[in-house]
Amino acid sequence: MALTAVFYTAIGGMRASMLTDFVQAIIMAVAVVVALPLAFTFVGGLGTVNAIFQSFNPSFVGQALSTQEIVGFMAAFGFSIAAAPYEITRIYSMRDEKTVRQAIGITLIFQAIIGTSVALLAVYMRVMFPALSNPDLASVIMSLNVLGPILGALLISAIFSAILSTVDSVMIVSGAGLAHDIYVKLFNPDATERQKLWANRISIGILGLIPLVLALNRGLVGDLVQFIVVLQASMMGAMFFMPLVLGLHWKRVTTAGGVAGMVFGFSTVIIWHVGTEIYSFIPESLAANDPVIPGVLVSFLVMVVVSYATGKPSRKSLAPFFDDVTVADGGTDERDT
Repeated sequence: MALTAVFYTAIGGMRASMLTDFVQAIIMAVAVVVALPLAFTFVGGLGTVNAIFQSFNPSFVGQALSTQEIVGFMAAFGFSIAAAPYEITRIYSMRDEKTVRQAIGITLIFQAIIGTSVALLAVYMRVMFPALSNPDLASVIMSLNVLGPILGALLISAIFSAILSTVDSVMIVSGAGLAHDIYVKLFNPDATERQKLWANRISIGILGLIPLVLALNRGLVGDLVQFIVVLQASMMGAMFFMPLVLGLHWKRVTTAGGVAGMVFGFSTVIIWHVGTEIYSFIPESLAANDPVIPGVLVSFLVMVVVSYATGKPSRKSLAPFFDDVTVADGGTDERDT
């Protein structure tokens, strides 16, 4: 699966990634929608689920988490998905603004169908197989024992689709960063288009194989992979949300401010996690907040302070993002009037 994703992403680039993601989204939606009524019938209905769930733990049918924890969870994934580089590149690859708006609406529908169905399937599996040694086995056990060979294979395909649709997007963004922002800008500014293309393909290949090696040899990095998985949403939201929002809506923000906002936002998440989960030097009254909340706040403050402390950005850097800013001689923008 890893080799397949690396191959089509390296050869086909963004177009291959988007076409395969479209097919994968269809597979995911069809699989969970088909599996849902079968699981519902197998369990015996919603009333049976509630009764069994309550026998496990009364909080399963109520609000087990505090409001603060729920808000933190929503903030982590809300900020991260709004600013994830692999999502933003999809937006910029669309042909026009109308397509972007339509795509966002269609995406919300598919996400609602898939997300709700997966959540309900998880509930049913908890009822049907309460003694699983590992929650990750739920989908495989359901495929074998509930859905049968054909529909079960469809569900497993949906899981692979969910993995691949994220992996190829991350590889495209990371590969471009390694090839264009590091290799070309720092080591070979005069690279030809062919050299850039192959640098990008090689970068994708390396970036795709490294995590595969780490996944197969988890002892090499201990709990580092799990640490990143748990914190990735908070890290991404704190690092990218404010630079993206302020960069698109505030003409005074500078490159130094954006970089500082990313560094301090990311660092705040790490410090917050260490201070709440490892050494407990952050007050308990604040510890329930997800690290993304202080991370976004610190990122905002640092960006504003550093941007005002450095020179104003040039018209050339603002022009791609603001319609009323031009680089032509005699042109003016709001800062000059």
